[in-house]
Amino acid sequence: MSNKERPRPTFWEFIPYAYGRRTYGKRPLPEKYRDWVREDNAGPGATRRVVTRFMIPVVLLMSPFLLTARSVGWGTAIIVTLPIILGALYFCFVFDKYYRRATLRRHGFDEALADETVRQKDAAAHLEYEKRHGRA
Repeated sequence: MSNKERPRPTFWEFIPYAYGRRTYGKRPLPEKYRDWVREDNAGPGATRRVVTRFMIPVVLLMSPFLLTARSVGWGTAIIVTLPIILGALYFCFVFDKYYRRATLRRHGFDEALADETVRQKDAAAHLEYEKRHGRA
C-alpha cells in the first residue's frame, strides 16, 4: 500500500499520538491507522521524525530566551539555551529506539520492527559473514 492510499490520522489524533497520550496510555490509535503506525515507527526516516517531534517543544520553550537576547546579550542567551537544546537532542537520539519500540508494542506490533531498516541495510554483510564462517 502506498503512502497516498494509507490513511493518516487527523491533526487532533496525531498530536496526542506524537506527544505521548496514546503511546503511553491505554488507547492506541484506531485499527485503521495500523499500517501508518508501522511505517511511522519502523520505516525509513523514523528516527528523523521522532527527533523532530520531540525537539519542537524544546525549541519553543527555549525561544523566549533568544527573544530576550537584546536585553541580556547574545552570549548569555546562547549560554542558557544551547546546553539545554543539545542535551535534549542527545537524549532524543539515545532514547529514540526505546520510544519507537514502546509505540510499536502499544499498537500490537513486534518490537523488533524498530530495527528493521538497520537489519535490511546490514543483511548483505551479515550473509557474507555467515558464509565465511560456515553458518549459512
